[in-house]
Amino acid sequence: MKRTLLTICMLLLVCQGLFAQGRVTTRKYRFSDFGDKVTKIVLTGDPALDATLGEDIVRSWNASAFEFCSMADFNAVKTQENYYWLLRTEAEGVEFLTLMKGGPAAAEGIDKSLEVISLPLRGAGNEGGRELLYLDALICGIQSFAKAAALSERTAYSPNDFFNENFTRYGRMKRIYLLEEDIAPQVKQADRSRYLDEDIIVCDEDRADTAFMEGEYNALVSYVVCPAQAGNGAYCYKLFIEAGTNTIYYIRRHKLGRRTGPGFLTEDFKRIARLR
Repeated sequence: MKRTLLTICMLLLVCQGLFAQGRVTTRKYRFSDFGDKVTKIVLTGDPALDATLGEDIVRSWNASAFEFCSMADFNAVKTQENYYWLLRTEAEGVEFLTLMKGGPAAAEGIDKSLEVISLPLRGAGNEGGRELLYLDALICGIQSFAKAAALSERTAYSPNDFFNENFTRYGRMKRIYLLEEDIAPQVKQADRSRYLDEDIIVCDEDRADTAFMEGEYNALVSYVVCPAQAGNGAYCYKLFIEAGTNTIYYIRRHKLGRRTGPGFLTEDFKRIARLR
């Protein structure tokens, strides 16, 4: 009997240890202190982007305490676990707004750090100005995801699902302003007629951005990010963002190639039509 009790106790101790190890390695557990840490906002050195970033952070950031800093500050203390960092990163010709957690891994490079989420900002070197209008939406998306990821294991591992669920649930009720230039050149006119309903308005940039700036009720606006030199193998990112709320409703990417140019593809329109 004593041997049996001893065996049970040993098993419980082992299981408890394994469970504790499991908690430590899960993304939800590692992000659970997000709201308690200071988020350092790294200024980029781009005057227009930094000015807009500063205004948008002061107006919208409510997920944690925050401080502004330089890239030199980031490099000096990026290996400390006391901070989260919001900064501009770049990969495969696309600039992202990235939230990462500080820690020893950062010594090996930003790409080795613990990334919470990255959202596409603009093509590298493609400073068209539209990214400044939608920057606040990216900030809001990042902090809403980070807060949710600290509470849900499923969310922590599935950022795209977190945003796409908005379209799954509410997309059918929205008017969509879709830029003509945000439609991939391979999409045939017949497919446009088949999959784009009367509340999907194909328009120019001015009309879409005006709807967004004026906060038009119940309206989504397309936002596409591709490398400035969009060669085969790079990725194109496609988003819908709600005017008035800065909520991201849709985000997907595809690899650019001969049959898959920059912009929304027929497969996107098929998926959207099924949900409307």
